[in-house]
Amino acid sequence: MQSAEEQLVQPWEEIDEQTRKSWEKYMGQITPPPLLFELSAAHLSLEEFNPRELAEKVGRDPVLGGKLLAVANSAKYGLVNPLTSIQRAIVHLGFNLVKSVAVSYMMENSFTARNPATEEHVNYCRRWSAAASILAYQWAQAVELADPATASTLALLARVGTLLLGLSVSPPAEQYRELTDELARLQMERERWQVTTPVLSAEQIKRWGIPEPIPELVQRLWEPLVQPLAAAAPERMLVLVTASVAIAAQHLNNEHIQPGPLIDSEPCAALKDNLVTHRLLDRIHDVWSSTRLQRDLAGAAML
Repeated sequence: MQSAEEQLVQPWEEIDEQTRKSWEKYMGQITPPPLLFELSAAHLSLEEFNPRELAEKVGRDPVLGGKLLAVANSAKYGLVNPLTSIQRAIVHLGFNLVKSVAVSYMMENSFTARNPATEEHVNYCRRWSAAASILAYQWAQAVELADPATASTLALLARVGTLLLGLSVSPPAEQYRELTDELARLQMERERWQVTTPVLSAEQIKRWGIPEPIPELVQRLWEPLVQPLAAAAPERMLVLVTASVAIAAQHLNNEHIQPGPLIDSEPCAALKDNLVTHRLLDRIHDVWSSTRLQRDLAGAAML
């Protein structure tokens, strides 16, 4: 028998037909962001990607190219001589930061082009996705996860469903954005929109043609919040990404927060147990306090 928390996340096929059709209408309006498939491929890193080729593609969007140059030349990166080449900026910033920023930025454009009234919400989701993706990648590297790139992709796509909520007749408002309890967020979503972000995200990216196991893993990103997960590779990644998304949400509300108080809170009890089981907890504080992570989070927040 499922617990009350588990029942909050209703699989897509169990949602009533009328509700599914109402969300399918929104899903059909949104095309996948350019470069999504290329930048989100498994195991992809700067070493496997041609920065010249990426610079040519990014440079087709003058706003995105300009924003990346602005970040690379910001005081956070301490350059003596300014960078004027997008290709050099990509190498300097690092592939994961560029990937996170580029995809979340293009996703924002895909959604706001359809419904400009949701711009504030979409901008929030963009920053949330980028921050979670950056944290997931660096945390995964620190704990020697087999595939940090896929962890980054999961975090990057985790909030696609939240973006879709912004297209509804009653889009998420300030109360939603200020939540730090992810279980309370799931409850609000289920009560107000009759669907939850993990399920909505998975269904949308399936329709975009993102291959398995990404959609299945995205749909499971709530599980570490409510139940123990076996010590296996996919579950370890799920725990790390779920925690990264939760920490990134709190970071958006207060850039000076530390992960400890959130992880120690009562709503995160099951998540903390999973972090311990999967040997992830002891590295988050080092990763969070690293200059590299804080610099990249600040860079993503500029866009």
